[in-house]
Parts: sequence; structure tokens; C-alpha cells
Amino acid sequence: VGSSVMAPDYNTGDGYTSKSGTSMATPGAAGLAALMYQANPDLSPFDIRNIMHETATYRQCHYMLANEPCAEDLIPKNRQNNVYGHGHVEGLPALLEAANYVYGLNTDLNLSTTASASEDNRIHLLPGESFQVAVEGGPVDVQWRTWDMRDNWMSHPEFAPGDQTFEISHTMLVERLQYLPGNEIEGNQTVMARAILGDEASTNLVAHVFVLGSEPLAEEADDGSMMGVLVAALALSVLLLLV
Repeated sequence: VGSSVMAPDYNTGDGYTSKSGTSMATPGAAGLAALMYQANPDLSPFDIRNIMHETATYRQCHYMLANEPCAEDLIPKNRQNNVYGHGHVEGLPALLEAANYVYGLNTDLNLSTTASASEDNRIHLLPGESFQVAVEGGPVDVQWRTWDMRDNWMSHPEFAPGDQTFEISHTMLVERLQYLPGNEIEGNQTVMARAILGDEASTNLVAHVFVLGSEPLAEEADDGSMMGVLVAALALSVLLLLV
């Protein structure tokens, strides 16, 4: 048995109707789990479950206006009972606990994209292109990752303390995604980034990206090396003419 909730229904007049049971409680808990994972992708399924348990409010064994007392109601730190399980899920405490699970939350640290999203609310990246992220709060490190659960946070290779911007390029995404089996490189991707200062971090920046092309742009040789090649070729041509 689960708590009664109000949910959309067909042809009810006002758009809502009363529902009850685990079939209605489960989508709410699943939605909270998704928010917790977005706040902290390092969490394992067991971490999410345990945080939900620890932050839930215990509900006594009352159901359908009937008082059904149980021994668990008398325990000082109640854990669960056979009527409401671990109790009433508390979304905000669970979400804050998830966000602070590894790093403390520092709201003075902030990341924001400077690129304009397209009509589909995504940043389109072609080979050779990148999008820029603005940095506030003076972090000593910034980390980024993709949304894939098998990915891990990695420090941005070009960021240095004091920088006010950094870029995530098409090449960086391709080189990261090609090592995640079953993940198509081209198409919709979600990129996350966070700023780190000591044992605190910013909220996660989430950028929705559309990747065009599964191969990085070949790096062009610099002007100096190209000039050297031309000089060598010219010298060889002159030598052959003199022989």
C-alpha cells in the first residue's frame, strides 16, 4: 500500500483524480532518483536507495482510517513497517544529501554556457567546433563528463586556476564517447561539468549537445612546419635540376 497522490487522468473535469498504491508511489520515487543522479552521477543505486531511506519520514501503521498498531511504531528511530515501508519519501532532503555526498555544495561557484542553443534547445557541434563555459567563484579545478553511467569525472586538461572560461570541443567528446561501448557518438549527448574548490563543488552544469560527425577534425600542421616542408621540397627540386 502506498500514499494517495493526485495524478493526471482522462476526462475528470479538472484534470486530476485521486490515486493510491505503489503503482503511483513508484513513479514519484523514480523521478526523485533521476534528480539525485543528476545532482551527483557518482552515486550508485545502493547509495540512492540508502539516502532515500535515511531521509524518509516514518509513517505509523495507519491506513484507510483504520488504526493498525505495530511494534515498529514504538522504536525510537523507526526504520520501516509493513504498511508504509520506510515511510514518506522526502524529495528536498534526499536531493541535498545526494548533492553533498562527495563534495559540499558551494553556491558561490558557478558554471554557465555562453553559447546560444538552437531551436531544439541543443548546442550543435561540428568537427573542429567547441562551446565555451564561463566560470565564477575562483575554482582550482573544473571537471567534466558525459551523462553515461559508465563515464567518470575527469579534470579539464586545459583549465588553470584563475581562468574565467574553458571550452569543451567536438574532439574531446568524440575521444571520450568512443570508449563507451554501445553509445553512438553522433546525435544527442548530454555533457556535465562542475567547478571544484577544496572539498566543495558547484552545482552541475548540464549542457544538451547534438554531435555532428563521429571523427575529430584532423589537426593541421602549423605554419612553421609547413614552411619547412616547402623549403626542403624546393631545395630538393633545385638539386635535381643541377645534377
